[in-house]
Amino acid sequence: MGIERELAAMRRRLNKIVPQVQPPALKLHVIGPSDAIPATTAWEMVLRVESKNPAFDK
Repeated sequence: MGIERELAAMRRRLNKIVPQVQPPALKLHVIGPSDAIPATTAWEMVLRVESKNPAFDK
């Protein structure tokens, strides 16, 4: 019984100190082969889609 009560008290204390901050939004920029690369932050990623290789058409 004592351990269960201690665990419950620890859970209550942990719930009080858990950060209530919302994480930053992650962003993905998809650009074409001739588009300029936009300015990004640490939470953004740029994906450049290149033109299709002509050798794959055969």
